Amino acid sequence: MYENSNGNIIDDFSKNLIISGGLFWLNPFKTSKTLSIRLEGLLRPEGLWSEKYNSSLSDNSYGIELFPEIIFHPTDRTTLVFRQIFSPIDFSAETIFGIDWESNQSLHLYNFLSFVNGK
Repeated sequence: MYENSNGNIIDDFSKNLIISGGLFWLNPFKTSKTLSIRLEGLLRPEGLWSEKYNSSLSDNSYGIELFPEIIFHPTDRTTLVFRQIFSPIDFSAETIFGIDWESNQSLHLYNFLSFVNGK
């Protein structure tokens, strides 16, 4: 049986507990267009619940993060993508916009633009 250096398994479990969940919605239109919306969340009960910045990456694990995504297929060969990693605690985010185009020979060309705001 695993025990941490303090010998308390319950404390170690609660410090490393991560809860995740999500919602997904797909709306097929009457034409070849489709729209999908996804929202996922990550909850760390022992994470930071106020804005705080340290140089150590392990100290910057906030208690909640959200992962929204919107994908739109306007044609059979084109896909528009919006994805984000968002922290509601300090309002920082990494946002990704993308486009996928499929040629006649099943060759996919992907273009993505990503930017970060906040810390």
